[in-house]
Formats: sequence, structure tokens, C-alpha cells
Amino acid sequence: MTFGWSSQGAGLIFVSLAIPIFLSPLIGMLSDRFGSRPLSAAGLLLATVFGPLLALIRSFSVGRVVALVFFLVVIGLGISLVMTPEMAVISIFADSKAKEKPNEFGLGGATAQCCALTTIATATAGSVGPLITGAIQSTSGWTATSIAVGAFGALGLVPVLLKAAYDRNFSQSKAEDTATSSAEAKDIDTTRAPMMGSK
Repeated sequence: MTFGWSSQGAGLIFVSLAIPIFLSPLIGMLSDRFGSRPLSAAGLLLATVFGPLLALIRSFSVGRVVALVFFLVVIGLGISLVMTPEMAVISIFADSKAKEKPNEFGLGGATAQCCALTTIATATAGSVGPLITGAIQSTSGWTATSIAVGAFGALGLVPVLLKAAYDRNFSQSKAEDTATSSAEAKDIDTTRAPMMGSK
């Protein structure tokens, strides 16, 4: 697939991916209110759905360029929905580890180490991802590359959904155990009451 753009034009089109970054403050507010997991799931779902739609853009026209920009903006929004809330998750995780082992991480806690590992992971993805998609493009074409973009989103969505299901089951099990314990305690109190009255 070629559009006949110059290097500058090809580079500028991908600015569309960065536009949603300016929504990060709003995304952060939503994350603080509703939690990080729903937003991360929504972001990965957007990437999963709109990544393969890039395959529809196969030739140059004004309408197709507009569609390409729209798809890239939505995918960029998905990335922001994942990355922005995860910064808070990393901070919370680092604080919890520092409290569990206060003498292991030093006075600064574990925040810097967690941020460093996150930076390494992000840089690795930014380096390896283009190599993989470039190889797919060279061997299998644009459609397969677009599908691969969606597949990466789906790959990240699976553990998010599994963790959500686990937490839901754990909460239900804990609630049932609490209810059972309360019922047992109530039965014990009911049994003791006549005995104390007879005395």
C-alpha cells in the first residue's frame, strides 16, 4: 500500500496517534473516579477493534486519508486510556511494596525502580513492535499488519479481563464467607440465649 507521500507527509500523519495525549488530564480524572481497569480495558478494546480497520485504507483519496486519521486518533486514545491510569497503578504498587519491606528500598521507596522498569518495558515495546510489524508488512502485506495491530491489543486485553473475573469471584467468595460466618455467629447467640435465661 502506497500513498505517494513524502517522508514529511508520512511522518505528519502519525501525529494523529499523539493527539489524544492532550486528553490525559481528563483520563486521569476518570481513572481516579472509576478505577484504572475499566479504562485500560476500554483502551485495549479500541486498539483491538480499530487496528484491523486500518486494512480498509488501501489507496489514496481525501476520504480515506480522513478515515486513516480517525482510526489513528482512536488507537492513540486507546493507548492513552491504558498508559495514563497505569501510572497511578505503578505508584500505588510501589507504595505498597515500600510498606511491606520498608528497609529494602531505601528512603525514596520503590517508586523510582518501578518507573524505571516501566520505562524499560515501554522502550522495549517501542523498539520491538515496529520490527515485528515491519517484518509482517514485508512478508504478508498491509492487511496482515493491520490485523497484527489488533492482535497486540487483544493480547493485552486478555489478562485484564481474567484479572477482573478473578477479583469478582474472589469478592463474591469473600462476601459469602462473611455472610456464613455472621449466620453461624447469630445461631450461636440464639442458642446461648435460652440457656442463659434458664440460669
